[in-house]
Amino acid sequence: MNCLGPAVLVFFAVIPLFAQTTPEPMVTDNARKLVLDGMQLLTGRHLNEALETFRQARAVAPHNIDAIIGLARTESLNPNLYAQAIADYGAALSIRPEAEIYGELAFVFLIAKEYPAAITASKKALNLNRELLAAEMVYGSALSEMGDLDNAISVFSKACVQSRATRSETNGNCGSWVLFPFLPGTEVSVASARAWAYFKKGDCLSLSLAERDFIEAQSFEPGNQDLHERLGSVLMAEGLPDLANCAHSQYEREDYLDRAWLQWRTALSLDSNNPIYRAEFVALSELLKRKPEYDGGLATEPTKNELEHFLTEHPITKSSEPSDSLASLKALEEKALAADRNHDLVATQRDVADAKETIRVQPTDGFAWGKLGRAYLHLGDYKNAEEATQKAIEIFRERAKNVPPPVFTGKDERGTDLRMLGIYYEQLAEISDKLHKKRAAARYRDSAIRALDLGNRNNF
Repeated sequence: MNCLGPAVLVFFAVIPLFAQTTPEPMVTDNARKLVLDGMQLLTGRHLNEALETFRQARAVAPHNIDAIIGLARTESLNPNLYAQAIADYGAALSIRPEAEIYGELAFVFLIAKEYPAAITASKKALNLNRELLAAEMVYGSALSEMGDLDNAISVFSKACVQSRATRSETNGNCGSWVLFPFLPGTEVSVASARAWAYFKKGDCLSLSLAERDFIEAQSFEPGNQDLHERLGSVLMAEGLPDLANCAHSQYEREDYLDRAWLQWRTALSLDSNNPIYRAEFVALSELLKRKPEYDGGLATEPTKNELEHFLTEHPITKSSEPSDSLASLKALEEKALAADRNHDLVATQRDVADAKETIRVQPTDGFAWGKLGRAYLHLGDYKNAEEATQKAIEIFRERAKNVPPPVFTGKDERGTDLRMLGIYYEQLAEISDKLHKKRAAARYRDSAIRALDLGNRNNF
């Protein structure tokens, strides 16, 4: 599920490039040309070439704000470069502490699953510009991911009002926002994010509001298969008695499930190779005794080869044979959720292995120690998470202490180290909460605020 309510949302504020007020002597023209070339490559989605071009621009002009932002944006599109993107956004903020840059930094924290840091950066952006829609969306999404659904919904509702100006035909509904201002065709409805938060609450009133918002989002993005799949999930939850049990009769229950079947059929029509959409469609077809022939690439059930391939790709579903009962469909949904959790678990375990290998080669890599701490936190191994994060803090404290202030050197390494120190203090506070060390968590959060504030100043 890749709709933006869940997380996974991408938000970039529009930051005009080439806005430096003090051009660097002798290298400005060359750097400007490289930045222009980099932006063309980035807009054309030639990410590797864009990355190399922005790196060249920054090598020519280390403090050129346009080169730094372009590099950070390109890095933020590569999951392996999130830490570097965060550092480069921090470098940009040390030159120009503006709301839009804080908003983009907040987004990188969000997609890196650094939710407390995403909230902190979003708040800084909103303190500078209360009308910054991208920062509101990141803030709401981070709250939603942390389970603070009521506050997330409140934030999304405010964003809904702000976004109406972007669409003249809203008629009081939510407007839209642009995922990537430098990539064409990435405008999406605000309503989809709020809809997912409503769905996660799970009560009947919230589900009905989620249904309304997803329908509105579909009217704006009719070809988005994930919105159809999500609306199908909402309708199924409303229809199944063991979930929300919103139906007051068997007829109403079957109507919810029939509408869910139509949504999943549409999702599969739009993405016929998606095994999750196919499994949902086939299971609900069995439940409702629907036996449609092939239609736009759809079938009532997989062939033997297709089934074997599906079970190989999704072994957790082997024991789930669709049958003529509501309970079996609920079991299938639970297995799908378990499969999602298993996928996250495998990815987190891979993060542990990658971080450990980096540390083996370079024991003083603070980013790797921080990544290891975050991975252990996601796995629930709070003791190891605490030790790894403390190691990251120790490394960045030492680095910040030994790097001269930029007022003397003209470099911003110390500011970057202090900002990373703040990020990992916030991570350690989160871990301390899990370990029920409330006083320690409060101290670490205070330290995080001080380090981030120091890191974002241009004189230390």
